[in-house]
Amino acid sequence: MFFKNNNMNYNKLLLAPQSVSKLTAVLYSVSQDCFHLEEVQDYININVRNALSKVNKNDYRLIGIFENDIKGDEYIERFRKYLDHVQFPKADNVS
Repeated sequence: MFFKNNNMNYNKLLLAPQSVSKLTAVLYSVSQDCFHLEEVQDYININVRNALSKVNKNDYRLIGIFENDIKGDEYIERFRKYLDHVQFPKADNVS
């Protein structure tokens, strides 16, 4: 059995090393064409929960990890400018 301690808060299980758990994850949703910032630990927890539940409802993809939200926001601005100047071929499986 993976969890043995009945006093453990399963929603707060540390799945990422402490050295990265508080870093900022920069996420991008293709379907919504938007960005999102959250702590790496929270992003990993959601992915693990979805994997264990066999749910595939999160289309946010990790595109960067930074020291804090300010650095993450700076990256988003650079990424937006990049997207404005590059054209990608449309994949067959993307609508």
